[in-house]
Parts: sequence; C-alpha cells; structure tokens
Amino acid sequence: MIIFRILPADSETDLSKIESAVRGLVDVKRAETEPLAFGLKSLKLTVFIMDAEGESDRAEEKIRSVEGVGEIEVLEMSRLM
Repeated sequence: MIIFRILPADSETDLSKIESAVRGLVDVKRAETEPLAFGLKSLKLTVFIMDAEGESDRAEEKIRSVEGVGEIEVLEMSRLM
C-alpha cells in the first residue's frame, strides 16, 4: 500500500479529473482532497500495488502520465499482512 500526495500542475487543474484518470490506471482504495496553501488543494490517494520489485515506480509513472499532475510525493509505504 502506498499513500501518494498529488499536487496539481496549476491552480486551475480539476482534481476530480485527475482522480478519475488515476483510478483507471492504478488500484485506488481511497481518495481525498486536502487543503495545501494559499487556496491550493492536493489529492491524497491510497493505492494498493503488488509486492514485487519495481511496482511502486510503475504506479508512480502511471500517475505522472496523467494530464494536470504537477508533482507526486510518497507519504507512506507499507506492506499489508
């Protein structure tokens, strides 16, 4: 499981469109919008991935490919038992 913070490319970016696009690429279990600063918001996504080498990098690359995504930050990474 990985929790990502996705920052939009600019203040006009629609986070709901980013969320919809990302849901089509990776297994999103939870999504929430959080205030960031100066009226900007970020998208916090909990994503489940396979426990295999390189899977987290592939998930991040898929998310980066979505139009409107500015930056991605990994907030937490853990293994589910």
